Amino acid sequence: MTGGATPQGHAGRGAGTRGRLLLVRHAKATPQQSPGPDHDRPLVDRGRRDAQRLGAYLEQSGEAARIGLVLCSTATRARGTLEGILPALPPEASVVLSSALYPASAIGVLQCLGTIVAAGGSVAVVAHNPGIEDLARLLSDSHGVPAERLAAGLPTCALVTLDVTGPWDDLRPASAAVTSVVTPGDLR
Repeated sequence: MTGGATPQGHAGRGAGTRGRLLLVRHAKATPQQSPGPDHDRPLVDRGRRDAQRLGAYLEQSGEAARIGLVLCSTATRARGTLEGILPALPPEASVVLSSALYPASAIGVLQCLGTIVAAGGSVAVVAHNPGIEDLARLLSDSHGVPAERLAAGLPTCALVTLDVTGPWDDLRPASAAVTSVVTPGDLR
């Protein structure tokens, strides 16, 4: 894993080609009322199990093998979620921890995605609500059953997969198709 806020220099996807964006809301963490800074809230046991199940799902579905870059919030709960997913990722996948993703609005997450020069394969973002859910809705073309599931809201450790066209720095509203919404309840 590397630190920093800008995942520049990854080779691969260029203008006009299709890519896949995986948006992951961090897994269940200790309550906000817990002692200590919000940034440092760890996952609870259920959150760790859900993150591991999500990693297993990504591996079994073949989606993990296509991930070339993961952008992850520096918050403890996001990093804990990433730890559950990490064993499923290919060894060549790059991981960038970004303080810009904590806490980030949809526009903040979009700005982080806009710093990607190119990424080989799919890009995954592990971050927080409401930014993850709002970005999925913003990018969604709002068609089909997956988009309807997105409209119902995202629980912790949910995954929204979107197909996108064009360069990462040119993502626009309604420019992506929601191909799936997976929640921890789907994986139990």
